[in-house]
Amino acid sequence: MEISYLKICLVLLSVGRLEGYAVELKMPSETTTIQCTNTQYILDCADLLYTSLPFSSRSGEDAISAGKLLSGTVSQPNQNFLNDEQIEAGYVLLDVAMADSDCVILTHQRHRVDIANYPPPQDNVPEALKNTDSELLG
Repeated sequence: MEISYLKICLVLLSVGRLEGYAVELKMPSETTTIQCTNTQYILDCADLLYTSLPFSSRSGEDAISAGKLLSGTVSQPNQNFLNDEQIEAGYVLLDVAMADSDCVILTHQRHRVDIANYPPPQDNVPEALKNTDSELLG
């Protein structure tokens, strides 16, 4: 039987031998709180508790696992996607973020990060595509 590092951490957390942090995840359909140490990725902790969060590569190189930190602190030294402004605004990549305190995170924020990194063109839109909804509806 293989015992993973994360499972060992969860056991140590439960018996009080390892300091952990409460990470509240505000998801579209529910809010749940998980326990993480500062050496565990938040996504991995959520996976262990069967909390489904979006992810792709687990490498911090895309926005699929993006969340917004509402309170608390995290470290994400392995992220390679967010720019400084996004980090200052509180965006985190849950596949490489580790809690440094109790925190609250709004999950499923890929669309907000993608829009900032890949804004829609403003000047090069053909006239035929500039119709408003009211024009399309008649």
